[in-house]
Amino acid sequence: MIIRIRLLAIVALVVLLAACGGEDEPLRGITAIDDLRGGTIGVSSFEDTSTLELRFVLQESYGLVAGIDFTDVTLVELPVLELLSQLRQGEVDAVLIPPGSVLTQFDEADFRILSRVTTEMSDVTGLPVTGSLLLTYADTAETKTSGLVELNRMLTEGMTYLRVNRDDVVGIVTAQEEVDEEAARGWWDVLDLLFGDTSPELQEQITGIWSAALALGDIVEVPLIEELMLFEANGEAPGIEVRDDGEEPDLGDRTTISLGVLDDASRRAALYAIEQGIVGSETIDLSITFLARSELADAVSARQFDVIEASPLAVPLGVERELQFVILSGGVRNVDGTLLVVVNR
Repeated sequence: MIIRIRLLAIVALVVLLAACGGEDEPLRGITAIDDLRGGTIGVSSFEDTSTLELRFVLQESYGLVAGIDFTDVTLVELPVLELLSQLRQGEVDAVLIPPGSVLTQFDEADFRILSRVTTEMSDVTGLPVTGSLLLTYADTAETKTSGLVELNRMLTEGMTYLRVNRDDVVGIVTAQEEVDEEAARGWWDVLDLLFGDTSPELQEQITGIWSAALALGDIVEVPLIEELMLFEANGEAPGIEVRDDGEEPDLGDRTTISLGVLDDASRRAALYAIEQGIVGSETIDLSITFLARSELADAVSARQFDVIEASPLAVPLGVERELQFVILSGGVRNVDGTLLVVVNR
């Protein structure tokens, strides 16, 4: 009888506790980064710079090692458009939304931001995060140096045109590509284009990414960036004479330069003035191809283009894969674009 009474009391207590929930009940599930220990995070690519940001922040700020096997947090590669659906279904505990993705327009009733990863990384390193670069290959840099210098001039002038006429250009590009204009304009709040930028500040930021990769064990040493830039610190390419203003160009054989970049509204906006002939060249013919993220990754190793947009990690990792890159200019700077998201419970 005594045992039965005790059992009934325990059952009653459980029922009472369950009934004491309601609107004031605290969030259940993952409420802090530390709750991810032993969990899984969905990422769009293991090799993307945004994934490096996540791994670096988890290691340096929270003491969590994230990777594929035998780690505190397991990373699972998923198609980018399936990230939120997999999270909603409980297949992963959190997802990493890459910068510039349409997924950043998620429903806050269903999901919430656990970490603004890029901001946290910048807080640790003291540097902005360079998300991509425009790279060429060592032999291409040697044989087409003057053409690459001319390309960088065009990129710089194209960016100047975009900064002056951004509202108009973004409106035109989003209409042509049938992209949500509000989302496209929001891109500029979290990312910044660096096409044509070869500044010492950019070089410092690239070295910062490589140092983070070294801390994670992804590379064995940080390369000397001065040896990998097409342009020297003074902005000139070795062995190339810069034409004086008003000086007639040498109209010998024109050089064709092929450029492959990520296909999104921001890149199309950056190259709008060039594609429309507003910025042109008397010495090179430029062929531009916009590529999906997966196609872009394949094009890097396949050497499909003279110049290709790629992760900063492609440079040190290229040495291991017998691909020697030369940095033409910056690509994209990530200001606050990489987000770690969980279900809002």
